[in-house]
Amino acid sequence: MATNDTIFKLNTTDYSSHVVAESYAVNYIDIYDEWTDGGQVKHKDVIRRKLSGTFQMYFKSDTDLQTFLTALTNCKTTANTYPVTMKANNDTVASLQASKNVFLDFAPVRKRDATWADTFEVFDVTVEEP
Repeated sequence: MATNDTIFKLNTTDYSSHVVAESYAVNYIDIYDEWTDGGQVKHKDVIRRKLSGTFQMYFKSDTDLQTFLTALTNCKTTANTYPVTMKANNDTVASLQASKNVFLDFAPVRKRDATWADTFEVFDVTVEEP
């Protein structure tokens, strides 16, 4: 995958190939200071933008998933965030990648087949910039 195709890099490792196609819904959202003036007109002043959204991931093997989980453990900050480089779908520059510290939430689902071999299903990942 070329550098400009990176949509999800954890610390220095690119996991974009594990993101399920057509599931990437990560965008910037505006954080507002809302107020109503004397004429009862609502105003929203943008204070900042933050990265937020969801995507799905899939790992073909337990080893690949364990490598990802170890990478998460090794780069977790004291604020319980993770250093990532991601793209926002609604960014004005399609190739722009943002390096941020974000919260990541996910819950892989283990599945056991008829031969008692463990596999993992596609799972949802939620990302939110503090």
